[in-house]
Amino acid sequence: MLARYHLEDELGTGARGAVYRGRDKTTGCKVALKLLTDDSPRELRCGGDAVARHTDAARRLRLDHPDIARVLGTARAGLLRYVAMELAEGADLSGHARPGNLLPLSLVLSIVARAAAALEYAHAEGFVHGDVKPSNIVYDENTDRVKLVDFAPYDDDLSRTTLAYLAPEVLCGAGRSAASDQFALGATLYQLACGRLPFVARSQPELAWRIVHEAPADVRDAAPEVPAALSAILGRALAKDPARRYPTLDSFARSVSRLRACLTPAPAASAG
Repeated sequence: MLARYHLEDELGTGARGAVYRGRDKTTGCKVALKLLTDDSPRELRCGGDAVARHTDAARRLRLDHPDIARVLGTARAGLLRYVAMELAEGADLSGHARPGNLLPLSLVLSIVARAAAALEYAHAEGFVHGDVKPSNIVYDENTDRVKLVDFAPYDDDLSRTTLAYLAPEVLCGAGRSAASDQFALGATLYQLACGRLPFVARSQPELAWRIVHEAPADVRDAAPEVPAALSAILGRALAKDPARRYPTLDSFARSVSRLRACLTPAPAASAG
């Protein structure tokens, strides 16, 4: 028991702590409860790192967007710090980021456009996600709802994020930004469209070098059926120079939505 919440089953664990399905004992509503840990993988306790993430989550209480999992509250229970969040129904997109299990491109574009719009809102409110990737986008096929989850604290070190989605400037020491979120979402779109990442390597140092110095392979090399316009969108979103990317996530979302409209057949005219 954590104050007003009852823990049920574990949803997953990661570098930032364990996440459990929970229930608000007052309202009966389902929630996701993240127990924050310090750098020790062996125990849950209030280290300085956990305090920083707890403070960051408290700042995010003001984020209110339909496609962002809301932070409902933060609290302490003995030596534990935890964050109560909206439970994002559905499944994250990591299962649809490999060949043989890809979603239809029109749906992928719809999801990515909504994620981009949600990021634009967060950026306007002063928040950078910092860890955009398929596993941090949840999609509920029953309701066609998208939820961004697991914002990374500003001071989180790079070891807590997935290297394959980090922008070149971040790998070179710059702070994470709206432009680096765009790069990560571009890499996510690339992977969801063809089932492979834009940069692959045999080791982490080689991967970092490729991201910084090499252009990604054309997405049509892995998925010849995708339109050339998608290659153009990805080329801009994955530009090495942040200034050459879309000026905002909103403009990125509009380009993605226009491409999706071209893929969607117009309704047949009714006979008059």
